[in-house]
Order: sequence, then structure tokens, then C-alpha cells
Amino acid sequence: MGIADNIRHIEERIKAVCDRCAKNMEDIILVGVSKTHPSEKIIEAKKAGLYVFGESKVQEFLKSMKKLRM
Repeated sequence: MGIADNIRHIEERIKAVCDRCAKNMEDIILVGVSKTHPSEKIIEAKKAGLYVFGESKVQEFLKSMKKLRM
């Protein structure tokens, strides 16, 4: 299963929970953890619709930003 498939699967699960709880899915923010993943994987996730990423170290975030031009 690729990154795009994983994101779709997680979004389907989030939607199912929101439907059960009468919550709005637009109120949920899916955060991708980019820690230790290469820029290519982050780009793939971004192309699949993920737009929020978490990084534990500022230095790693800055490196990723330069490569991705985010």
C-alpha cells in the first residue's frame, strides 16, 4: 500500500468516526509526521493531498523546506 492509499484509508476512517459522532470532517486536521522520511516521500504525501506536516527538530524542518520549496 502506497502513501496515497494510506492517506485515503486514514481519511475514510476519520470520516466514519465523524459520521458516528455527528462531527464535521472539515474540523479535523490530518498531520503527516515527516520525521526521518526522505523528501521524496514527503512530496508524494503532499501530492496525495496531505498539506500539514510535523517535524520534531527545526533543523530537519528547514532542510525539508529547502528541498520542497514549501
